[in-house]
Amino acid sequence: RQQLRLSAPSGWETLRQYNDPAARVLAEAGARMPSYVGPVRPILESIGREYARVRGAYRWGEKTPGHALWLPQIRKLFPEARVLICVRDPLDVILSYDERWGGGHADTAYLMRASAQVRHYLSHLLQEPAHAQRTLMVRYEELTSRPEQVLRNICSFLNLEFEPGHLRDAGNDRH
Repeated sequence: RQQLRLSAPSGWETLRQYNDPAARVLAEAGARMPSYVGPVRPILESIGREYARVRGAYRWGEKTPGHALWLPQIRKLFPEARVLICVRDPLDVILSYDERWGGGHADTAYLMRASAQVRHYLSHLLQEPAHAQRTLMVRYEELTSRPEQVLRNICSFLNLEFEPGHLRDAGNDRH
């Protein structure tokens, strides 16, 4: 049993920056239930289902890269969950960080901090036990060089039927 403060501004303040209904879904859940004491899973499932509904999806998932550090807890909370991990060349990740959050200035101090963070995430991921069970690790470079084959593998792993439209939709944040 844990206590959640769904109305806490930290979560939705971050989410409302994006053109996505996630902030609204979280704010509405918080308005209905500002404080909750009990199992975490039912609340997360409720929010996930509502988010999927407003997005027109029939499944929900979570894709925050930093949550890779919480995989043991996620596996304990959702033992049947399928975990798809996309790993990208660390140098490309650091360049992307610099462009998005570092202003593209190639500031040495910023790049060193970003490099340490990427190293921490990767070393944590690569040490995660039981990769084979309910986990699929995909290299970003393979996804971009052989999209159909990799998407077919992902669909198979997620028990989804591959559709040619998946190739068209690759990179579209709705899918």
